[in-house]
Amino acid sequence: VAASWAQVGLPLMLCFASVQSIPKNVLEAAAMDGAGPRAMMRYIMMPLSMPGVRVAVFINLLGSLRAFDIIYVLTGGGPVRSTETVGFFMYRESMTQFKLGYGAAATVILLVAVFVGGAYAVPAFSVTRQSLSVIVPVRQQQTAFAADSVFVELSFMVSPLVGVWLATSVSTTVALTTTAVVTVVGGLLLAWANPPTRSPRATPVDEHAHQGGVRGLVTPGIVVVLLAGVAAAFILVGTDVSLVAALNEAGRAQDLGWMVALWCLGSVVGGVVYGMRARGVPPLVLVAILGAATVPAAFADGQPWLALAVVLAGVPCAASLSAINAALVRQVPEHRRGEVMGWSGATSTAGNALGAPLVGLVLDHGRPGAGFLTAACVGGAVALTGLVVQRVVRARRGDAAGGDAAGADEPVATAANVS
Repeated sequence: VAASWAQVGLPLMLCFASVQSIPKNVLEAAAMDGAGPRAMMRYIMMPLSMPGVRVAVFINLLGSLRAFDIIYVLTGGGPVRSTETVGFFMYRESMTQFKLGYGAAATVILLVAVFVGGAYAVPAFSVTRQSLSVIVPVRQQQTAFAADSVFVELSFMVSPLVGVWLATSVSTTVALTTTAVVTVVGGLLLAWANPPTRSPRATPVDEHAHQGGVRGLVTPGIVVVLLAGVAAAFILVGTDVSLVAALNEAGRAQDLGWMVALWCLGSVVGGVVYGMRARGVPPLVLVAILGAATVPAAFADGQPWLALAVVLAGVPCAASLSAINAALVRQVPEHRRGEVMGWSGATSTAGNALGAPLVGLVLDHGRPGAGFLTAACVGGAVALTGLVVQRVVRARRGDAAGGDAAGADEPVATAANVS
């Protein structure tokens, strides 16, 4: 129930978009030939919409295979293992039953399935933020991206709580029905709005515009922003894993829900404050602040102090993510923003893939505080290294520009002396 709130909308929109993309002349020709609604649905609409349906199925499969934290917190795999997934089965067999053979076999199956499913994943966040870059004027994009990050945090705070409350207080049928109705209404509103990903006044792109390929986009500025994305994702996933470990060690695993809500609340406050600023802050600076804000959680002693440290750690989160997106939009031509937004999503995935196992390794050999400290130090060190490299590159460019100016003056002086 809690997961379906966030996972049903995109597959529904894919299926709806597939139906909407069917050419009208095909349907009109079928109607002129005497085909009824059922025949058109069976022989025209269903076959032509199958590509979108297949992508939706793969997305749902990928989401179900990755589901672990919600199952761990809410049901523990029960009742009678009815909510157990492959990932949770792998954890239970390996870490609690110590059947490493079963766990290793499940790991291989999960790895293959996630790899195949990930190839069909649709970058929903990238498309949404690309549309924001077109709809919102440049001067207001900082506020728009901050609002986007804030609403994402609010969805992570509210949707699991509402889903669990409906399931426990009323019934799972009401919870699922409510989720489906809200998702359908949201999808219909999005289809009706049909937000653009290209501005109507954009100049046509000729064939030579893409000849630069990836090299045309790999600039020091883009690399620095993508590096900030990796560092931010590393810190966030490391904080998430360490928070779970800290609550498990304290015997308070049931507090994970409201602890995550406090973390998101801090992020919402920071995102609102950052969106109200007249001037932005460089992404690497914000990521370095994010790392520094995570350090107090490593030394928190007791639930109240940990809760306060989690709120503090969340404050720079939404601001960092919105600054990364805004910086990418400013540095890239409109016809290539989708490509770079895809890179941004890939760097976030890379940060998650690096952060979770590294911080988990530290947690296996130390206390939860070491996990928080590892996430903060590694992510902050990456951000500070990027700032140093950025300053060195700017200094070299300044020296090169000064040398070119001196070289340009020298021939003129020589010519004057000759004359």
